[in-house]
Amino acid sequence: MKPRKQFFMECHVAGKLYHDADDVWSDLKVGTKLQLVREADNRYDADAVQIVFEKDSEEYLLGYIPRQNNSLIAKLLDMGWNNIFEC
Repeated sequence: MKPRKQFFMECHVAGKLYHDADDVWSDLKVGTKLQLVREADNRYDADAVQIVFEKDSEEYLLGYIPRQNNSLIAKLLDMGWNNIFEC
C-alpha cells in the first residue's frame, strides 16, 4: 500500500530578515521544493530546524521553523526521518 500524503502544519518562517530569503524570494513559488535541515548546535534553540532552498548547487538559508512549532519535527529529523516532510 502506497502511503498517502497528509497535511502536517503551516507556519511562518522565523528569522527571514536575517538570512538569504530576500536574495532568492523571486525564485520561490508555490510548489518549490525546500529542505528541512536540523541545526542541533544552534545556541539559541536546541530544536532548531532550518528551511533551506537549493538553486544551482548553492544552498540558501531562508530562516527557521518557529520555536513554538519545531520540537516534534526536530525529533523526527534526529531519528533520521529526513524525507517524510515536503515543504
